[in-house]
Amino acid sequence: MRTNRTHWIPVLLLVQLVFSVTSCKPKDKHVSQNTPSLDQLMEAAGRGNATAQCNLGVRYHEGDGVRKDYAEAVKWFGRAANQDNAMAQFNLGLCLAKGEGVTKDEVEAVKWLRKAADSRHIQAQFWMGLCYAGGKGVPKDDEEALRWFRRAADQDYPNAKYNLGILYQRGNGVPKDNVEAVNWFRSAAVQGFAQAQFNFGLCLEMGEGIARNEVEAAKWIRKAADQGFAPAQFKLGLCCTKGQGVAKDPVEEAKWFGKAANQGNVMAQFNFGLCLAKGRGIAKNEEAAAIWFHKAAGQGFTPAQATLGVMYYEGRGVSRNVDEAAKWFRLAADKGDTQAQSFLGVMYSDGVAVSKDLVEGYKWLFLAARHGDTNATAKLGLQAKQMSKEEVREAEQRAASFRESDAFR
Repeated sequence: MRTNRTHWIPVLLLVQLVFSVTSCKPKDKHVSQNTPSLDQLMEAAGRGNATAQCNLGVRYHEGDGVRKDYAEAVKWFGRAANQDNAMAQFNLGLCLAKGEGVTKDEVEAVKWLRKAADSRHIQAQFWMGLCYAGGKGVPKDDEEALRWFRRAADQDYPNAKYNLGILYQRGNGVPKDNVEAVNWFRSAAVQGFAQAQFNFGLCLEMGEGIARNEVEAAKWIRKAADQGFAPAQFKLGLCCTKGQGVAKDPVEEAKWFGKAANQGNVMAQFNFGLCLAKGRGIAKNEEAAAIWFHKAAGQGFTPAQATLGVMYYEGRGVSRNVDEAAKWFRLAADKGDTQAQSFLGVMYSDGVAVSKDLVEGYKWLFLAARHGDTNATAKLGLQAKQMSKEEVREAEQRAASFRESDAFR
């Protein structure tokens, strides 16, 4: 079973965190944190106290001491927001953005988020940046996104610092500047923001905007992994595979792949399956490996689809089922996987699980051989002897017109 594949695709994304509505309770340690009772809140809110109205809205939104009721939450947020309570304006904006307790209205959401942001509400400033970056409720405008992220970053908000790093790294709304990107990633990373720790680690690993240092890179990637950030967990598994910045350690490799796989990271699911299939860093278990390959293949990951096809074809970890093998090989072959094309070519040539078709078989073998598959090359020479020149020409024409699927690889 040819499964010597380890995949890593670094993806640096503009990350939007999911915020919950927030209360107006003071957070200064010198201020009393006594929580008023529901009756006290209702009485104060009824008298028009904006802070009480905001906090009563939070109670209804979260179902804290009352039945969860988004519409009632929106009512109280609205009353406090109309009194210029920034926290309530922010919460009302979130409810409008998400359609919680009110008809979803991104334009109206931005109106209230902007009011809160203009009052220096830090999360609202961050959300304004997200709205402009994504064109939500306002025209997409990277320069405006940058301005709002910077305002939140100036208040030491790590989420905004991270997104500023992304904009500088991509050159969105500002000239591309990897050094500046690294500065923002590092600033957010030292505050414990996992995505920034991960991206700072990647910059160190690749030497982008900072001197290359694989040991230091692995340190920051581990910090993000320890916080449960799945891409970092997967990447740390790869570091342990390659001995990149850390000692080679199959046990650690399998551990980190497993952690990321359990969070749905498709490449980790595939690589954890490989560990199980080979008994690398973990007890060999082909049945368990097949389960993880299924998970990754179900997410459209081409190498997992091809590997699953091999397992069904050979009856390893699963009951032999050539029909299932053909299904998975077809999915992977259509997306250009050489191994799957080679197997599919053999199945068509031999009439296994599909109608025998030497021309179609030759086409798939030809495609695989063109990409260096030695088994396909050997089979191709033998098969050509069984075909007419016209059949070979037709098969090669089919191969020439083949276009890989645009599906996720």
